[in-house]
Amino acid sequence: MKSIKTPFTFSGGKVETTVNQDVIARQKISDVLLTSNYERVLRPRYGANMYSLVHQVVDENDIADVKVEAMFDLADNISTLSVIDIQFDTGSVATNDPTLNVNVLYKLPLGTLSSTSIRIAVPGLITEDTPF
Repeated sequence: MKSIKTPFTFSGGKVETTVNQDVIARQKISDVLLTSNYERVLRPRYGANMYSLVHQVVDENDIADVKVEAMFDLADNISTLSVIDIQFDTGSVATNDPTLNVNVLYKLPLGTLSSTSIRIAVPGLITEDTPF
C-alpha cells in the first residue's frame, strides 16, 4: 500500500510517497499521538489526549493515565500494528528541558519489534529554576 510521506513534500513535481511499512507505521503513530480528540472532522474519537499534559504540572499519576489512554487510542485508530509499550522519558527535567520524550514499542504483523520516538513540549515541566 502506498502512503503520502510526511512531512508533506514534493519531488520531481509529484507528492512524495512511501511503500515502506515501517515508515507508514511510524507516521500513523505520530499522527494519532499528536492529534487531539475532536480535532478531526467526522472522526471525534481519532487521536490521543497527549496535549492534556501541556496544561498541568506533570507527575507520575498523570503519565500513567496518559499512557493507558494512549495505548487504547493507538489500538482503536491503527489496525495494522500492535502497540507493545509506551515509555515516557522525563529525565530531561534534570537538564531543564521542557520536553517529554515518548517512546513507542510496536510490532507489525509480519515484522519484528520496532520503536519510534516523539518529543512533545510540556510547559508543565518548566520550573522556577528553568533558564530562559
